Amino acid sequence: MKTSKKIAINATIFNNQESGAKRRFVSIYQELLNIKNNNYYYIYMPKDCDIKKFFKLKYNNTKFIKTNFNSNSFFQRFFLGLFFWKQELKKIRPDIFETYTLPLIKSPFGKTFLTIHDIRYLKFPKFYSWFRAIFAKYILLNALMKSNMIIVVSETIKNEIKYYSSDANIKVIYNPLQFNLKNRYIKKKIKNNFILTVGIVEKRKNYLRLIYALELLIFLGIKINVIIV
Repeated sequence: MKTSKKIAINATIFNNQESGAKRRFVSIYQELLNIKNNNYYYIYMPKDCDIKKFFKLKYNNTKFIKTNFNSNSFFQRFFLGLFFWKQELKKIRPDIFETYTLPLIKSPFGKTFLTIHDIRYLKFPKFYSWFRAIFAKYILLNALMKSNMIIVVSETIKNEIKYYSSDANIKVIYNPLQFNLKNRYIKKKIKNNFILTVGIVEKRKNYLRLIYALELLIFLGIKINVIIV
């Protein structure tokens, strides 16, 4: 018989806005929460979003806990989190504490996992204020040292982190595919060749360069579509 585990997840960064990190979180835990075993999950939500509505659960193995954190307030999560997590983790004593947000609060009980989608503050500091870039760099490097395991979405990000923290314990878990999204968004097949780009519209995503490249292709007589998701 497998030993049961208590797993706590700091999901206070997610809200009703779509993002790659949120879709990954929902996709993975939709499957994990519906596996019949003795594990019990504590999912901590922000005060401005009921995360429970994102899941369809088969078993009574999950407790959703609403916090006083606003999903968009970094400084609130930082200052209030120092006191909140100390008391909360002491109360439930989880075997695993996974967090999707910084600064990292290391659990004194069991192991602490940190899931990272990118290290934009280290790679692209010019896109942020100098204070935010320096502060984010400090707390990220600190988190890499304190985490028992770093979970990333690709080998590329793993190698980028290894450059800054060669001793970090990193595990690559790729983003899952949600088949219901395929039915929801893909209405018809595109017959012609196309370029697909996925990501939030920000300067660092290089959409302007993509448009300039498309203009050059059109000038050369190459017909191609661009799909931005």
